[in-house]
Amino acid sequence: MASPTSRSRCFAGRNIPALLAEIKATFHNVFAHPDWLYHSSELRSIPEITLRDGTAFVTRNWSLTPLRQTFLTDKARLLWKPLLTALSERNALPDNWRETIRSGLFCCPTLVMDLCARSDTNPNSRHTPASSLTGLAIAMMCGAEPERGSGGQDVVSRFLDIIDPAVS
Repeated sequence: MASPTSRSRCFAGRNIPALLAEIKATFHNVFAHPDWLYHSSELRSIPEITLRDGTAFVTRNWSLTPLRQTFLTDKARLLWKPLLTALSERNALPDNWRETIRSGLFCCPTLVMDLCARSDTNPNSRHTPASSLTGLAIAMMCGAEPERGSGGQDVVSRFLDIIDPAVS
C-alpha cells in the first residue's frame, strides 16, 4: 500500500507539469459550480437532447454566473496569460497547448466522478437526468472546439483566445 505522501504526489505533487497544474482549479472554480456538479438537485434548467443524422445535439440554458465569469477573467489575466507567456518565452509551451488545456478540462468531471443519473442500476448517484446531461454537455464543451463554420464561440474558446501568448 502506498504511503499518504506518495499518493499525494501522484495526485498533485511537486513534479506536475506547469500547463496542467491549474486546470483542475480552473474547472472546479469556474465550470463546476454552482448547480450541476455539487448540488444537482438544485439545477433549475432542463437540457434537451435531439438526434439528427446520428449526432446528438444538447440544448441547455446554462451559463457562467457573473461571479464565475469574474473568476475566469481574473484567472486568465493574472495566472494563465502570464504562465503561457513565460512558457512560450522559454520554448516550453507545446504547440498543442489549447488541446492540452481542453483535454484536462474535459477530464476533470468525467474521470473524477460518475456523471450517470440515479437509476435502478445506479441508485447511489447524486445526479438527476438533467444534471447528468448538463454535466456531460459542459464537459464536451470544455473538451472540444466548436464545429468549424458554426459561427459561434463558446466560453472556453474565448478564454483560450484571451490567454494565447501569441496575441497581445
